[in-house]
Amino acid sequence: MASRTVVQHSEELNRAIKWLATQLEESPDRPVGLLVSDAGPKFNLSPSDQEALMHIAKKFRNNQEARPPK
Repeated sequence: MASRTVVQHSEELNRAIKWLATQLEESPDRPVGLLVSDAGPKFNLSPSDQEALMHIAKKFRNNQEARPPK
């Protein structure tokens, strides 16, 4: 049985995740890397936070692509 690890994110990263989700929904063709690089200074993210945000963004984008169009 696979176990899940709960990761506590910083408040800045949590705000960046919410912002990123909105950006990905509003502009689905915008490159994930560009959004993450924009989020770095906007939310004062550390390099490790930006790496985590990139991972989250890719998962979110993959989930969006798996859904049928509305």
